[in-house]
Amino acid sequence: MTIEEKKADFLRRFRASRLRKEDFISKIEKRMREDYRKRTGKEAESFNVL
Repeated sequence: MTIEEKKADFLRRFRASRLRKEDFISKIEKRMREDYRKRTGKEAESFNVL
């Protein structure tokens, strides 16, 4: 495997990882907003999932 192939493989895996992370965070945020709405009856103005 050449350096270019290794680099391309790394970038492909890195991008896939970032997409999975973004998807996971958006699901958590949505769930937390729904829970907050159920508990308080209000919409969350700001949220920080990280």
